[in-house]
Amino acid sequence: MASTITAREFKLLLKPGRFQTKRSVLEFNNELAKIADDRGAEYEGFDRVDSELREVRFFDTPDCVFRKNHIILRLRRDRSSGWPDETWEVTFKRRSPDFRESADFDVTSSMKDLTVKMKFKEEIIRGDAPKTIKSIFSNNYIAYYPVVNFELPMSRIIELFPGLKALDLDPAQNVKAVNDARVLEIGARLGIFTFGKNAVAHADLAVWTRPATDKMDVLVAEFGWSYHMRGEAGKEQKAHEAADEFFKEIQAPLVDELFDGTTKTALIYGKAEV
Repeated sequence: MASTITAREFKLLLKPGRFQTKRSVLEFNNELAKIADDRGAEYEGFDRVDSELREVRFFDTPDCVFRKNHIILRLRRDRSSGWPDETWEVTFKRRSPDFRESADFDVTSSMKDLTVKMKFKEEIIRGDAPKTIKSIFSNNYIAYYPVVNFELPMSRIIELFPGLKALDLDPAQNVKAVNDARVLEIGARLGIFTFGKNAVAHADLAVWTRPATDKMDVLVAEFGWSYHMRGEAGKEQKAHEAADEFFKEIQAPLVDELFDGTTKTALIYGKAEV
């Protein structure tokens, strides 16, 4: 069970048309620097934008029982070198607008001898009206394992992630790749925002594409920034408020580029919202 937030992550979905080339990413980063300067935010964009390539897959039952219970089971594998990595990044999380629903859920795994990270994040997304925000809370188990997929009976998935026992799921159901979808994620580190001494955030762009041989078939882009929680929460409140306010303000100059919905995951399920 999680007790305290370990990181804050801001996410804004953007339409896919803009991000077809590396030059377009550099142009966006220059625009981002101007937007920050106009609004008094401290941003240092990188002159060189390096990228990484990852394969992404999500798993659920045909009737999306994980989604209905705010569960995400995801595999990612690095392909930046051209050769697929030997291991997959396994992420099992509960993400909910209800703090306690997310925090109290057991996301640990019975898998042994793995390199494991536990994260409890506050994810800040845009609200229902312009220049507003709302939070969802994400309790994450992240491990690295030479697994190919999770196309298994639910009974086996529950053995691997025993916290699922609390949801009274049907053990006879089969878990499969959602919509048989496989996307490639191009990730780029754009620069650094500084909202306070203990709120130094790295800005990132993640572009989802369909595998294609002769073109960039971009599905969506996600721009955002995140920082780890350090120091006493009360003393850092001004920094958190500054980050929140900038997230509200940045929606105005990017209004024509905002994508419907708030998270990339919803695209895999074919719906607008998680």
